[in-house]
Amino acid sequence: MSIQNFNIRVYGILTHSNGDVLLTDELRSDVKMTKFVGGGLEKGEGIGDALKREFKEEMDIEIELESLFYINDFLQISAFNPKDQLISIYY
Repeated sequence: MSIQNFNIRVYGILTHSNGDVLLTDELRSDVKMTKFVGGGLEKGEGIGDALKREFKEEMDIEIELESLFYINDFLQISAFNPKDQLISIYY
């Protein structure tokens, strides 16, 4: 099967001054996941705006972005749709 779509995901690594890191638990298609707060980039939306929206939707908090932490630089196929190539961006 060939890749037909890019699925761009953006996540925030929120840390507390004591070193704790915020993680969320999610159930999607009967698959349990532990992940950072974040989600998919919507058409017409910038990456930073997407992450701010995700934090507002999921945590009801406003955030300020700091530095870009990581972008996956390898082919990653979605576990939920084999036609989607994932690009994951972490702040």
